[in-house]
Amino acid sequence: MNSYILNRHGHYYFRIRIPSDLSNVLLSTELVKSLKTKDHREAQLAVLPYQQGIIKTFSLLRSAFISVEQAKENIDSLLKRKQKSTLLAPVLSHSQSPHYHSPKIGKIILLSEVIKQFIEDHKHGWRPKSKLEYESSYHLSLDLVGDIEVKNIDRVVVRSLRDDLMKLPANVYKIFPKKTAVKVLEIIKDIPTDLTLSILTVNKFVMS
Repeated sequence: MNSYILNRHGHYYFRIRIPSDLSNVLLSTELVKSLKTKDHREAQLAVLPYQQGIIKTFSLLRSAFISVEQAKENIDSLLKRKQKSTLLAPVLSHSQSPHYHSPKIGKIILLSEVIKQFIEDHKHGWRPKSKLEYESSYHLSLDLVGDIEVKNIDRVVVRSLRDDLMKLPANVYKIFPKKTAVKVLEIIKDIPTDLTLSILTVNKFVMS
């Protein structure tokens, strides 16, 4: 079962533990959100936007792309909580938390920037094969979604990405060299399902 899915008396919930390195600004040890379903398959799909959004927020906060206040707003918005949330410690100002700095006002944060920073932060902990797999998945996702602002990534964007990935053949760039994934989607029609990306691979792309 997806480690981000919690079953309580037949009802499914999204649950994610707060990383220990963020404990100086986050008061809770975990985040929990009802998925409003008793169906496991529905829960697997419903959990993806929450998982993707929260993990990206953690990464942006670590990388100082967003401030503590912006992280709070992102989490409250994703979980549909009232903005006056006590999730984040209000007593911690930027001067008290030197590891987290507000970006310049009006700064546009693009998906490509976040991907680049994420790869830079993790490349030394990845094996060469894992690094190639991650870079490939991010390249394909960026190709499909476009270099949009991170703040604009929502459930609609993630769902659209998932749907597009399920239409593409495995090794799309080898089969269609010099073609973008968007162009390939225009070219192919009614491709046999045994040649498309597996659900497992699609989920890996979306959740990475």
